[in-house]
Amino acid sequence: FYAAKDTKTPVKIAAAMCASNVVLNFILMFPLKHAGLALSTSICSGLQFVVVLRILLKRFPDIRISGMKNNLIKIISISAILFVSVYSISKLWIIHGLVNYLIKSAVLISVWALLFAVLGFVFKLEYWSDFSNKICKKLMKK
Repeated sequence: FYAAKDTKTPVKIAAAMCASNVVLNFILMFPLKHAGLALSTSICSGLQFVVVLRILLKRFPDIRISGMKNNLIKIISISAILFVSVYSISKLWIIHGLVNYLIKSAVLISVWALLFAVLGFVFKLEYWSDFSNKICKKLMKK
């Protein structure tokens, strides 16, 4: 949109999605508590992506999104695997006390990061090789 000198359209869409998010927060907050807030934000963010993409494709039909579709499918698959894995570990590991909670959180974050790294490599995400090369270069400099 910026290249087409139209900065108003994405701002209008973002404002509408923010308003929708507030309304959906109030609707989902009471039955789902803090999970309802997260779900509302996720729904509105996904909806904003779809709306912006549809308008973009309507205005610029020559844009090719086939590579984006493949990457999106991979990312959704990785996210589902990560969610199931970390959620399962979290529910199996019952803890009491602040120190144990902090240890559990650190372990879950570490498991998530390691699993994300492995799945990114396995699913061959397009940007993963660039990212891993940059990390390796920075580690080698030190």
